[in-house]
Amino acid sequence: MPVRPEESLSQFATLCGSLAEAVSRERAEWKPESPPLTVVMSTLGRVVAVGAQKWSDDDLVRVFVLVESLLGDGEETVKDAVATGFLESLLNESAAGRLDFRRIFAVLGQRAIQYCREWDKFTGFSTPGLET
Repeated sequence: MPVRPEESLSQFATLCGSLAEAVSRERAEWKPESPPLTVVMSTLGRVVAVGAQKWSDDDLVRVFVLVESLLGDGEETVKDAVATGFLESLLNESAAGRLDFRRIFAVLGQRAIQYCREWDKFTGFSTPGLET
């Protein structure tokens, strides 16, 4: 059974406190509505970008194992939000000089790498550390 949007957010929230806080903040800001999944995923991407330099390799691996799983086993809305929200947020942070993408590339799965490379091709940008 594909992973549903709320389940995907719960899975991120279990990985570490800063991700759980980000999910809670987004939910609180959007009450009584549910926040758009892509917005929450983008926020989570920025949290990972900020934490990437200080988190352990194991912490990052757990995040990107989940990302790869959701890209493969999520409902279409989940797959889209992980790609266009989470991954694009990381690429944007890298492009702005706020993230060394090489740290992220070391733990990316094949689906995530493929999406990031396709996004670079689409935008005409070459993310350092992602080159083929």
